[in-house]
Amino acid sequence: MVPATSRPARDKNENGGDQACLVQEFHGGRKRSCDSTQGRSVPRAISSDTLSKQINELCQKGSDICDECCDLMMTADQFRDPNVTSFSQLLFDVARDQVVVGARDNLYRLSLKGLTRLEKAPWMAQPEIIQTCQDKGQSEESCRNYIKVLLSNGKKLFACGTSAFTPACTWREMEDINRVTDWVSGVAKCPHSPYANITSLMTLSGQYFAGSPMDFSGTDSAIIRDLSPSPLRTKHYNAMWLNEPQFVGSFETDAFVYFVFREGAVEYMNCGKKIYSRIARVCKNDTGGAIVLKDNWTSFVKARLNCSLPGDYPFYFDEVQGMCARERKKKLGMNITRLL
Repeated sequence: MVPATSRPARDKNENGGDQACLVQEFHGGRKRSCDSTQGRSVPRAISSDTLSKQINELCQKGSDICDECCDLMMTADQFRDPNVTSFSQLLFDVARDQVVVGARDNLYRLSLKGLTRLEKAPWMAQPEIIQTCQDKGQSEESCRNYIKVLLSNGKKLFACGTSAFTPACTWREMEDINRVTDWVSGVAKCPHSPYANITSLMTLSGQYFAGSPMDFSGTDSAIIRDLSPSPLRTKHYNAMWLNEPQFVGSFETDAFVYFVFREGAVEYMNCGKKIYSRIARVCKNDTGGAIVLKDNWTSFVKARLNCSLPGDYPFYFDEVQGMCARERKKKLGMNITRLL
């Protein structure tokens, strides 16, 4: 799930205009996107010219990854739309042979094979909202609608965007994304800032779980359950529950929902600041507390992810960057680094 605050990428083509591309590679039926790095708030979307230039530079330097990059360029399908950047969300819909893509101010339906554009749905923030956003001190670039959530529930698509620091969510048709069937407030469902990390999932029963900053300033991060009769969240501003977390992924089992993130280690604070990788768990059927924990989880637990090299002084990898859950084999894979 890559720094917590990465700026939206803007790459210039030869004519000086913004240009971005979505690259997808097919090997053994698996699909990869150059813009789907987990945990990056606004993934970098680069132009094909820039990508080619970078590959040529690597080849000239004799890089070991040159062959792989060249193979990627020869076998990859590309999608681009002039003046559109920040392809930040992907939702694979294999049953309908399509992938839904969230970018800045736009949603797309693309074919799985070939990345042919099937439909484009512009979704821009209202001018008055953009003006209010800028009046509050945000930049023009930040005051756009960056898609942060794309989830499916049957034939419905649930999409959320930052909408110039006034998050909004919509329900749409999976095969007609221009058709909005309902509008929902995005507060506590989607971060206000395009630079914030979020992980989210929707259960078969329609319950929405997410880990994300909740407020305009981005200081109140929480794990929440919404779109249910009893919304719940972690305690407000309680470092023992969550301490400046950066969420990288989430997954569910029959009874639980798990969240993977990194955060400041409270147990280490007397020896300086330290980042630990964590995994947290909540019960799907948690009804919340009666008094002290009213509207809060009663089943919330978390533990440190211990990924280390053994020895007298273990070398810990504490900066979790991404995860991939394999449901059939009940295995969890993660990308964890250590900052030196």
